[in-house]
Amino acid sequence: MDSDTVMCQKVVGRVQRGIVARHSGIVARQTAEVMGSDTVMCQKVVGRVQREMKLDLLPEECIANVLSRTSPKDACRSSLVSSMVRDASESNALWEEFLPSDYREIISRLVYPFDFTSKKDLFVKLSSPRLIDGGKKTFSIDKFTNKKCYMLSARELCIAWSSNRFYWCWKPLRESRFAEVVELVMVCWLEIHGRMNTGMLSPNTHYGAYLVVKFPNRAYGLDVLPSEVLVEVGDYQSCGTIYLRHTNSSTKSRECVCGMNGIETLRSRATKGEDRAIRERGDGWMEIELGEFYCDGSEKEVRMGLREIKGEHLKGGLVVEGIELRPIHGGRRRERDSRTSNMGVRFPEVVELVMTHCIEIHGEMNSILLSPNTTYKAYLIVKIANRAYGLDSLPLQASIQVGEYHLLKTIYLPFCEDMDKSLKSFSMINSEKEDKWIGIELCEFYNDGSDKEVKMTLKEIDGDHLKGGLIVEGIELRPKWFCLHAMKDSIVDPMGVFSVACDWRDKRDHRRE
Repeated sequence: MDSDTVMCQKVVGRVQRGIVARHSGIVARQTAEVMGSDTVMCQKVVGRVQREMKLDLLPEECIANVLSRTSPKDACRSSLVSSMVRDASESNALWEEFLPSDYREIISRLVYPFDFTSKKDLFVKLSSPRLIDGGKKTFSIDKFTNKKCYMLSARELCIAWSSNRFYWCWKPLRESRFAEVVELVMVCWLEIHGRMNTGMLSPNTHYGAYLVVKFPNRAYGLDVLPSEVLVEVGDYQSCGTIYLRHTNSSTKSRECVCGMNGIETLRSRATKGEDRAIRERGDGWMEIELGEFYCDGSEKEVRMGLREIKGEHLKGGLVVEGIELRPIHGGRRRERDSRTSNMGVRFPEVVELVMTHCIEIHGEMNSILLSPNTTYKAYLIVKIANRAYGLDSLPLQASIQVGEYHLLKTIYLPFCEDMDKSLKSFSMINSEKEDKWIGIELCEFYNDGSDKEVKMTLKEIDGDHLKGGLIVEGIELRPKWFCLHAMKDSIVDPMGVFSVACDWRDKRDHRRE
């Protein structure tokens, strides 16, 4: 008998004993003691109780207590089980458990108060953003996790020079939830900060902070250098970098503003860090990931910000609505230092080239892990970012070494705005993979089944120009005549792919200085 069955029988037994005693408080407490906060187990218990006993005998308080251990979504679904469960799933006692403990105080801060007929009705209305604190913030409840969400308006942020109309322009915008937003006219010093007390947030919750912006057509100079982003709570600090540009914008604006010589001058001022993502939201705005943190329920101040103060060039055209704090579904999404996460990737993280003079990528694998008596090909799995530059100026040298066998090959990296045309014009590059990554063929080799080290390399070290925007997932080894059912695949995780390249590049830069 599996553990789930035993657990369900224990709960049913306790519920039955509680019904005989007609003491719903004891039943609810005993049920909670067995199940804790396991949503799946709660659902199994409801199903087992329905099969093994009459639900009409259960007190409504007991059913509501069981449902309170699940989520609002599961509580609504359970209403289809029976009329008794439906009554419990709509009870005020249940939905008060889903509301934040200080919901009365939050209601008193609403700019536009509203009437509600039940606690469920109140929850539904608060699940949409509501203006509070004189219209300077919004509050909402995440309908999936019933955690608090806040957004600070631009007026609640500290923005350098925002009071000077020659640098920033305050104006209303129809698509904004706030009375006004602020648009960058022209500055050389960009700095935006926001603060909030963690006591206002849901305890024991992982939160993400996002700067909500728009990029008008007139935007310029924002992506010449990466901007620094930061989230800080007590001794914890999450920092990274981001290029401020719309995902569909041209890749040439950096060169247009200050040219390649200017980029090289500015590069030395750029801060190394983790590249963050810019995403489109459902409300027509873009959001810039500032960082994430864990709220343990204590009273601390969380500080969030974005700045680009290294460059002396002018920049303008950024529209700021505010900073949003919302729970991260599924807990902490990542823990990493200088690498970036991408959709459609097989590993927890990939690595993106920010800016360098030289490229050198290495991967190693023992041949005994591969199928014997098989000819293999090695592919570097990459993406070319929209901001990519300088990658196609010179050919790269690909090599593979297995024991005494050593093979060299020259290839070019694709670099054009129409990637489909680019892929067709390079014979050494596979057709685009189904997961939207590109496989660059390095070399091939024969595996005779002996124990040897396979060393794969791609490098371009002769050019002195800057290059960036190459995203690397890893190196894939697969049979030349690939048959999924007969051969084994191996892929080298990028955690080790770039370790040699970074050490080598640092030595080269040191010699230049």
